[in-house]
Amino acid sequence: MDCIMKMVLFILSLSDVCCPFLIVTTSSSLSHWEAEFTRWAPSIDVVVYSGSRDSRRRIKSLEFYDEGGFMMLQVLLSALGRH
Repeated sequence: MDCIMKMVLFILSLSDVCCPFLIVTTSSSLSHWEAEFTRWAPSIDVVVYSGSRDSRRRIKSLEFYDEGGFMMLQVLLSALGRH
């Protein structure tokens, strides 16, 4: 995972890169990914997209876009399979 984290951080350091990055992993490792981003890049806006349909709907409405309709998040973490 360190190689992937270093690659994501490198790509985010480039000025002309479109965001967000989507990282799909197992549900058991979502918190690990979130912790690694907090540790290595605390200024990056990371959103964990998991939970029930209603929870995901709330996450999307509160954390994806600002009031002007612009994308706020830089990394979206999501789990494999059905939610």
